[in-house]
Amino acid sequence: MTAPLEKAKFNVLRREYIKGHFNHAWMEGQLHISKNTVTKYVKECREIEQRYPNRLKDFSFRLPKAPVIRPRTNQYLDLINLFPVLIEAVTEHRVIAEHLWLDYKRIRLTGYCLHYFEVYFLEWRRKTNSCCYAHRKVKWISLEDRAMLVKWTNSFDHKNWERATVILGSFDGRTVKEMARHLGRTVKSVLRWIDNYKEKGIAGLIDAPYTVNADLLAKVKVKQDRVIQLIHQTPQLHGLNRASWKLEDLAKVYTKIYGEYISHSTVWTLLDKAGYGFRRSRERLTSPDPDFKVKLDHIKNILSNLSGTEKFFSVDEFGHFSVNVKGGRSYTKNQFPRIVETSQKSQGWLIITAALELSTNQVTHFYSLFKNTDEMIKLLDVLLTQYQSATKLYFSWDCASWHASKKLYKRIEEINTVEYRRVHQTPLVELAPLPATAQFLNIIESVFSGLAKSVIHNSNYASLDECKSAIDRHFLDRNQHFLDNPKRAGHKIWGNEVVQPVFNEANNCKKPPCKVTPLS
Repeated sequence: MTAPLEKAKFNVLRREYIKGHFNHAWMEGQLHISKNTVTKYVKECREIEQRYPNRLKDFSFRLPKAPVIRPRTNQYLDLINLFPVLIEAVTEHRVIAEHLWLDYKRIRLTGYCLHYFEVYFLEWRRKTNSCCYAHRKVKWISLEDRAMLVKWTNSFDHKNWERATVILGSFDGRTVKEMARHLGRTVKSVLRWIDNYKEKGIAGLIDAPYTVNADLLAKVKVKQDRVIQLIHQTPQLHGLNRASWKLEDLAKVYTKIYGEYISHSTVWTLLDKAGYGFRRSRERLTSPDPDFKVKLDHIKNILSNLSGTEKFFSVDEFGHFSVNVKGGRSYTKNQFPRIVETSQKSQGWLIITAALELSTNQVTHFYSLFKNTDEMIKLLDVLLTQYQSATKLYFSWDCASWHASKKLYKRIEEINTVEYRRVHQTPLVELAPLPATAQFLNIIESVFSGLAKSVIHNSNYASLDECKSAIDRHFLDRNQHFLDNPKRAGHKIWGNEVVQPVFNEANNCKKPPCKVTPLS
């Protein structure tokens, strides 16, 4: 008996036969098949040519196989009659042919071997449309159960209708596969309903009420309590230079303390279910400057043509602000907001004068006693020394009076003289002022917002020096971050700054701080 030939090989053989110069020996070597196999499939090609001359070149056509007619001996008929009896006696969940054959051999010691038994069993199943689950059919239904099941089939409850249809259908002789196909359910579900009914009756068809795992609930409650305990502490107790929590920091500190990993999304879910959340407000931004478009286009033109040796600075002051207990947004119970007294004893006050260099994202800052022209000149001198190798420095700031004083302009004219530049080796200085009342376009305001959110809001520094130390560390870490990663900052900005620190007229760089107490 030759093995079936692969379709690709048969098609090669068929093409050579159609050409008319068929060589048996060459085909044996070409297809790596035996002489008997070649002879067999040549006969098939010849028979197709004789019986179906128009189908010889149709390579998808093969000779139809003649049905196998089994000899109807007494032994064969006896086996066919025994199949329903053997299946009925099965107690396992699924009928397996080998297990049936063992039962068969106990009854008929001289019966068929396993191979022929399996062949005849498969043929019988296909002819009778029987399945391996016939032994699990419902064989008896009480009058009370039948009345209830009929009531379910006429109800509007889809679950009950499905279960009643399966039980009544199984009792009436419908196969499991047929009912599963009709209901659009899996065979496993249908069998589960049948087994539950046979074991428990109608009660087995009714779903048990949903119960929550008490141990799991207790573990979740422990996690939730731990997270809430953490947000009642300050991040500084855990080595973080922040005055309020971030989800990522909460997750890291939780994992570090309790040795159990938790994601920031899980932290948010636990806080949300406990009633904690952030609150935000909206702002409307306007500028009455009639030259708004002209000034804005001038700044954008400078930035678009900025060379590698030119630097563009966004300059402003942060403060006055007093050093005392600060309010701000933090994780608290929605019904019990955090209370900050309006009348407090201040540890002192601060003004931060700073400049943000856009191309390198570096901040230069120092502390001032006043907001005036002298402080601007001081910042100008610091930057001229720090960026002495540059060819040109651009300064952009809002329209505060000390930013446009005659004294400052006179100092800039002096710096730009050829004699001064030759002696001090300093770059040119050019001003690019922002439109009036357009602080929301001043990019450094975004950096100040990130500073306020990180180390000022929700703070309670014991002294002025402690507050300065936190601010210095914030700017030091920020500058180092952008030195290590020299690229534009995206939405994830150092210290959660409110917008991307690049010049964009759609930005709102100046968000109102959470009640940073100003000093008059």
